[in-house]
Amino acid sequence: MTTHGTGESQGVETIRQWVARHEACWEMAPLVEVIKGAGRKQTGVELRIYAQVEHEDEAEIEAAYAQVRSLAEQLAPVGDSTLEFDVEDYDEGETLRGETGFAEEVMVPIVMSFRDPDHQPDHAALARIMDPIEAKLRELGLKPKAWDSKR
Repeated sequence: MTTHGTGESQGVETIRQWVARHEACWEMAPLVEVIKGAGRKQTGVELRIYAQVEHEDEAEIEAAYAQVRSLAEQLAPVGDSTLEFDVEDYDEGETLRGETGFAEEVMVPIVMSFRDPDHQPDHAALARIMDPIEAKLRELGLKPKAWDSKR
């Protein structure tokens, strides 16, 4: 993973204000693949971070992607050898989700795959890795799924 370091230089309160202004949120789900001879197997976890954009202005969209990517890069577990942490490039297509009333959003996917797919961590070990990531998301002000349910 390549990090740009820009997010760490920002204060938490500055990040929280940006997160609130763009109603940034996240979703996390098991990454499951079909492996020949083994069937369906969890190979990691996918985290998606979303932020709303007000205008279809390319500069605003690019700035939002850059900020979301910076947030994502701050989440990499330090000193963990269980997961490969890859902040992926964004899809330039629109992201529209029902839970936000189909507001236009940018989305950055983070794929956390097991370094050794043949020896996956048990549930408790995986929780020890994922719990601090979720805590950091909440500390930065991101909400799970969407900001409110009345949309």
